[in-house]
Amino acid sequence: FRDNFDNCQLGSFPAQWSLVFNGMGSQYQKIIADPLNSSNLCLQMQGERNWAADAVKYFESNASIIGFEVSVLVPENHGTTGDDVKVGLWKQIDWGDALWTDGVAFSDNGSIVARAHVTDEWTGTILQTYVPGQWYNIRFVLDRPNRAISVWVNGELKGENITGSNTPYVFDGLAVSGRYTEIPVDYDNVAIFEAASTDLPTLSKPSLTISCNSSTFYSGFNVQIQGSLTSNQ
Repeated sequence: FRDNFDNCQLGSFPAQWSLVFNGMGSQYQKIIADPLNSSNLCLQMQGERNWAADAVKYFESNASIIGFEVSVLVPENHGTTGDDVKVGLWKQIDWGDALWTDGVAFSDNGSIVARAHVTDEWTGTILQTYVPGQWYNIRFVLDRPNRAISVWVNGELKGENITGSNTPYVFDGLAVSGRYTEIPVDYDNVAIFEAASTDLPTLSKPSLTISCNSSTFYSGFNVQIQGSLTSNQ
């Protein structure tokens, strides 16, 4: 699944998604012009205090590896302890509640965090900080049999083999959300993908081999060191 929202109408809600919880109000969950490039479109979500805005792309998968990719922009921070963004695997419980499992959050204190249970605020693995008003690309991969999460931010691996939830097969779809901080957040370039474990390349740790061909006995003596750094061959 892929959606960049560019075929949507300004002010509308995207047809491929379901607005399950409407946060600040359905009229606030809409397609807008990209704040940094008005020729592109994106989806804006805005929650309110104690009532989130959740947009869900429903899907099912039995694949060993599933993942998603999404671009996220948070326009401002208020410095609270809550989250501005939650994006991840999601299952509706009833008309007013949902179970979030594996995913990523952007906290209002300026951190990007990977979590086994996205709703467990103040927990998880901090991947890096972020700057309000900038787009960040998130690539999230869940190895379901091993309950292991890996996350890339802007193409760089920031977290590997993070322990995931104990329910990696329990979800209805992928959700993007506006949260209780009431900050309108933007989403773009969403993708959902799957693979068998054997389809993924084996990622090895970088290896550094060095040799020293000069004596280090004398203080100040010139030392020649040669080496080879390899990563994934």
